[in-house]
Amino acid sequence: MPSWAIHNKWARRLGIDDRIADEINREIDSIGHPELHDYGRVIIDGTWVFYYLHEELSRYYNEVCGGYCEEFRKQCVGAFLLHHVLDYASTLLHSPSVMLNPSRARGLAIKLVNGVAEDYSKRRDSLGELAQIVLYWCGEIKRLIEEEWEELVSDVKPEASKHIEWAKNRLIKVSCLKCGKAFTTIDNEGLEFLALMQTPLSERFIKYCFKCRGMERIYTYLLMEKDHVMNTFKDSPRGSPFHRTYYCDDKLWSDNVGRWYALIYLLAGIEHTES
Repeated sequence: MPSWAIHNKWARRLGIDDRIADEINREIDSIGHPELHDYGRVIIDGTWVFYYLHEELSRYYNEVCGGYCEEFRKQCVGAFLLHHVLDYASTLLHSPSVMLNPSRARGLAIKLVNGVAEDYSKRRDSLGELAQIVLYWCGEIKRLIEEEWEELVSDVKPEASKHIEWAKNRLIKVSCLKCGKAFTTIDNEGLEFLALMQTPLSERFIKYCFKCRGMERIYTYLLMEKDHVMNTFKDSPRGSPFHRTYYCDDKLWSDNVGRWYALIYLLAGIEHTES
């Protein structure tokens, strides 16, 4: 789980006072009562069981925050929700099923926040102020995830940020051989890496822009190539370069697949902008 310093850093980004964030950290992490650690967060199959969230958040809001001013109550709720979302993002980024694909973790974190907002939208009439505050913070936390995901990943899981940094350095701008338009493709080191992963990039993606190569995107092509490779070698004892069994070293497997997905993550954003 992220350190309290990381929790406080992102709370500050949302305008939450450090003292409030500290108090919320202590409440949720249940200092002195480890059996209550992470109270309010029960997540099953990527879905927050809102009964537990609502029960604990309502209790805290009414019993602890009730006698304070509106701004204090508002910041307490924001810190409460943000702490849980950051812990969940950390769990995702360290989970074997998604840790090599940070963009999937981002999507699941946004889905979680959207679910909280949907649940509290239905409770507006009965919860009044608390529902309005929760909806406000869901919007702010979602914005944070959408706009500052790379930095968040670097805080929560530094090794993933190294993969993204490597991938950034593999992307270059070149001119289309047909129309002269500048477009993004992959440098020689990146091309050698893709060949190593048995997903070599066709020359049309290196020489021609999106329009001149027939409206094909690099990242969708690579995803299809990866699926093909994995299916081809799924019955092989060793598997493909995307399978853990292919390597004698878990770190090499993690680094190679992490770099591959980092390229996909960056290309997806860039190519949609360029096209």
